[in-house]
Amino acid sequence: MIFWNVGKLAEQIKQGDLSSKQKVKYLIVVFVFLGITPYAYLGEAYSSAYGLEVLVVLFATIWGILYCHEANEEGDGKDFFERFICIGVPVGVRIMVFSLPFYLILSSLFAFFTPIEYDTAFQYDYGDVLFTVIIEVVFYLQVRKWICFISTPQKTNVE
Repeated sequence: MIFWNVGKLAEQIKQGDLSSKQKVKYLIVVFVFLGITPYAYLGEAYSSAYGLEVLVVLFATIWGILYCHEANEEGDGKDFFERFICIGVPVGVRIMVFSLPFYLILSSLFAFFTPIEYDTAFQYDYGDVLFTVIIEVVFYLQVRKWICFISTPQKTNVE
């Protein structure tokens, strides 16, 4: 992998010298950076739950991308990146639309039943980690499902 010399990487892409497996590695690195960057700014708010979540996000990201790529390769093996990104958008939007109200309801119930002296404004616990894990896994399973659908050739009726 090339981490610094953008020109060299651009030339390899232009010449078609990067394999699908090499491209997947770049996709994983981008998603890992996007996934863990918010945790770099926690400062004093860091807790063991955050640490666990960082590890879970790393694992789920690597597993999920490889799992989706494998599904594409088992199909027609074409256009993985376009499929992954394009399908990921509506899948992500759907997950957000369905999970956000659920999360807000659970958070409200927690705040309602928690004693007043307990500072809920900055509390982050293992329930939040579990919620993140579920969202990550559902995202990659849904993207994989649709990649399988797209990459599987249509059956034709021969009479």
